[in-house]
Amino acid sequence: MMNKDDFLKDLQNYDKENMEEDRIKKLQEYLKNPKFELNHLNTISTIAANLASWVIAMDKFYNVNLVVKPKKIKLAEAQGKYEEIAGKLRVKQEELRIVQEKVDALKADLKATRDYKIKLENDVADCEAKLDRATKLIGGLGGEKARWNEQSIILGGVYKNLTGDVLVSSGMIAYLGAFTSVFRDHLSSSWVEQCVSRNIPNAGSFSLSTILGNPVLIREWTLAGLPSDAFSVENAIITQKARRWPLFIDPQGQANKWIRNMEKKREMKIMKFSDGNYLKILENCIRVGYPVLMENVYEELDPAIEPLL
Repeated sequence: MMNKDDFLKDLQNYDKENMEEDRIKKLQEYLKNPKFELNHLNTISTIAANLASWVIAMDKFYNVNLVVKPKKIKLAEAQGKYEEIAGKLRVKQEELRIVQEKVDALKADLKATRDYKIKLENDVADCEAKLDRATKLIGGLGGEKARWNEQSIILGGVYKNLTGDVLVSSGMIAYLGAFTSVFRDHLSSSWVEQCVSRNIPNAGSFSLSTILGNPVLIREWTLAGLPSDAFSVENAIITQKARRWPLFIDPQGQANKWIRNMEKKREMKIMKFSDGNYLKILENCIRVGYPVLMENVYEELDPAIEPLL
């Protein structure tokens, strides 16, 4: 039997799980033999000792398996029950997943509906606010109707008198900038009389700030340091409307202060004819577009700037 080629394989594949009890009982008389002992057998034959070791192991396995085998059977039964329950659980989990997806979809629909409800509430509040403002506006416009009619009549008169008023304004800007307020009023009154005598439409009285002035701009000028009297406002309007360079007769320095404040944001350059390099600075300012303020100007000017002036 040992000479067979597959003897070792037979030992390795021995069906130890199903050993008969009778065979184990018959084996006991050999196992109880004092000479059936590994140390003793090693002195006789190593092969016999190895086979005896395998036999002893099979006996031990049988005894252990008597305890383990029922547990394995119970384990197999438990695993079968577990697989059955796990299968049912998987079915329930799939059903739960489907239900959960429906719940999530319903939650999403609920959130979208709530968002839409909030949007509608906001739209309603916005419409109510607009309606309230529109009501107030209509009420206010109703009250403004009389004032608008009056203003329309005034504007119609201003439009009709535009020719004479602009004619006198042009004359003042062109000729009266260097004169006192008294002399300006005298000449402007005379020009108004001339317009009346020649049937040129005009307002009958003249005020440069009324005809060409912008109240918002005048307020900015005042904040920048321009005196608020009518004469100073007229000077500022003449400066704004004139197409040539202005020469300010400014003994108190009021115009100087006003111009500095108004042109500060445009990086205005300030210089004097006594500065050695003023021509170079002036040339650069003209090239770049910076405003220039020449201070301490006397009766005679430097001939070098005549072409520019």
